[in-house]
Amino acid sequence: AGQPSGTALIMSPRDKVIRYVSHRRLRDYPLYVAYGVPETEVLAPRQPRARIFFAGAALLSLLLIAFATLFTVLLDRRERRTAEMELTNRRLREAQRIGQIGDWHYDPGSDETIWSPQLLAMYERETLGSPTFEEFKSFLDPDGQAAIALAHAEAIRTGQPQEVEYAVRLPSGAESYHWSAVIPELDANGTVLALHGTDQDISARKELDRLQTHVAHLSRVDAMNAMAATLAHELNQPLTSASNYLAGSRRRL
Repeated sequence: AGQPSGTALIMSPRDKVIRYVSHRRLRDYPLYVAYGVPETEVLAPRQPRARIFFAGAALLSLLLIAFATLFTVLLDRRERRTAEMELTNRRLREAQRIGQIGDWHYDPGSDETIWSPQLLAMYERETLGSPTFEEFKSFLDPDGQAAIALAHAEAIRTGQPQEVEYAVRLPSGAESYHWSAVIPELDANGTVLALHGTDQDISARKELDRLQTHVAHLSRVDAMNAMAATLAHELNQPLTSASNYLAGSRRRL
C-alpha cells in the first residue's frame, strides 16, 4: 500500500500459483493495474542455462574437491617422507657421532669439497665450513700427504676404491689417527667425475692395539720369567744332591 508501483513474488490465494506480479498505481484515480505471470513461465527460458550452470558448478566443485583431496594426500605423503628423512638423517648423524666417522665429497676438477657435519666437528671446523683440499692437507704430516695423494691418484687411475691411513694434527694441537676410504664416482664411459669417501678417527683402536701389543710383550716376559724360575728349581735339586754327595765323600776321605 505504501508503494505506488512495484513488483512482487506472491502466491495467488485463489489457485495457489506463485506469480511475479507487477502493479502500477493510476495517478488520478484510486485504482491500480496489476499483471501477473507464473514463476515457472518466467524462469522457463533460463532453466536450460541454469541447469548447465549448476552442472558446471557441480563438476567444478567435484574437480576442486578431487584436487584438494589429491593435494592433501600428496602433502601428507610429502610431510611423512620429510619426517622419515629427517629421522633417518638424525640416526645417521648419531651413528657417525658414535662411530667417530664422517663422509666427504671432492671434485678434483673444481677443487670443491663437501664435508658432513660430523667430519667438520672431528676436524674442529664446525663454524668454518668445508675446507679446500689444500687446507685439508695442512692437517697432515708429509707422510700423510703423500699417502692421500697416492690413494687419490690410484682411485682416479684405476677407478677402484682405495684405503689410506694417516696421522692428523688438529688446530688445538691434539693428534689423532684416521682411516679413510676413497671411492671414485664414474660416468657411463668409466671416467672419474668425483671422489667420495669416509673418514674415521681410529685413535682409540690404535691405542687399543698399542696396549694389546704391550700386554702381549708383558705376557712373553712373564712366561720367560716363569720358565727361568722353573729351570732354576729343577736344576737346584740335582745340584743340591751332588753337593751333598761331594760333602759326604770329603768327610769319608
